[in-house]
Amino acid sequence: MKEFRPEDYEAYNKRGLDLFFSGNFDESIDCYDKAIEIKPDYIDAWNNMGFALSVSGKHKEAVYAFDKALLIKADDYRAWIGKWLALKALKRDTEAEQALARARQFEGDA
Repeated sequence: MKEFRPEDYEAYNKRGLDLFFSGNFDESIDCYDKAIEIKPDYIDAWNNMGFALSVSGKHKEAVYAFDKALLIKADDYRAWIGKWLALKALKRDTEAEQALARARQFEGDA
């Protein structure tokens, strides 16, 4: 993987997205990890990591990532939708419906 300057947390996130959309989920997670290491409150990287973890079948870890995003911005639509999807995959239906209800509150902000 190309090494970026420490301030290039956005570049790591973008590289993660490129890898995600080419099906390289584990490598994309590594890029999001690096972006978060540089900027721990970078909500885009937390959300993107959550989706990559979910697609990889790591739903518990995905819920954690979305929860971290929600600690940064409690009204983040993407984080609530991602959390809903991960909770549904874990068959935690009551929590999933609560997450979906919260997402609907912020839908226009997406």
